[in-house]
Amino acid sequence: MKRLISLAIACAVFGGEVAAENYGYECRVKTASAQLGWLPEFLFIGHDVEKKEVTVSDPIILQYNSRKPVRGKLVRDNASRSTFAWEVKTRDRSGQRATIKYRATYLKASGKLSISANPLGYGNNFVGGGKCEKKPIK
Repeated sequence: MKRLISLAIACAVFGGEVAAENYGYECRVKTASAQLGWLPEFLFIGHDVEKKEVTVSDPIILQYNSRKPVRGKLVRDNASRSTFAWEVKTRDRSGQRATIKYRATYLKASGKLSISANPLGYGNNFVGGGKCEKKPIK
């Protein structure tokens, strides 16, 4: 099932035809229970190297973005890490609107992930970690 979801997201992200230089990062995120809700348990990052585009999808994005992935950006890419950033416009439990800025860093040697969520205009900052599998999307 997870593979089918990743494939469906990859097709939506890259329009069905993708080259071998494109990558998908399938990530599992672990968070403290107090941070649940703003950090996803599962995260997919699609990276189209040729077009220099990044697309991100997770359950939070799909809930608040009409069931569509969002565009992100590649902040840093070097021999040791890739860092991605994106924003999601949300509503909290009381109905207040908020924009959440996300940042995720994938460590290439270990496959470890660090992720943060920062609701703009609020003092909160949510952080988590996990593990990703980097896979070429064909």
